[in-house]
Amino acid sequence: MVLVLAELSTVLVKARIARGWTQRQLAEALGMAEQQIQRYEANDYRSTSLARLCDIANALGVTVAQHAELKPSAAWDDGRPETELNFKFYRQATNKIVGISDRAAAFLRTHF
Repeated sequence: MVLVLAELSTVLVKARIARGWTQRQLAEALGMAEQQIQRYEANDYRSTSLARLCDIANALGVTVAQHAELKPSAAWDDGRPETELNFKFYRQATNKIVGISDRAAAFLRTHF
């Protein structure tokens, strides 16, 4: 089990090696190109989606358990429109539709 999510990349590489698998064998188990595993490991899995990380962990027999908690909306008000939009888009994705401020609307108008 991974105790800290930040350690996941190291744990995945160690698990692959402990299993005696090459990057190619892991890639084959996942149905992907060996080069993709090489890129993931070279970048400490930073660009890897959560779904893919779970696939890799499962293939290697690694259990990932992490408690995540969303901050209250007031804690997201750092004055930056992009922070507000990230929070609001998250809320919309979870079927909790909320409006955006004039500041966030102005920010969007500069980009679209």
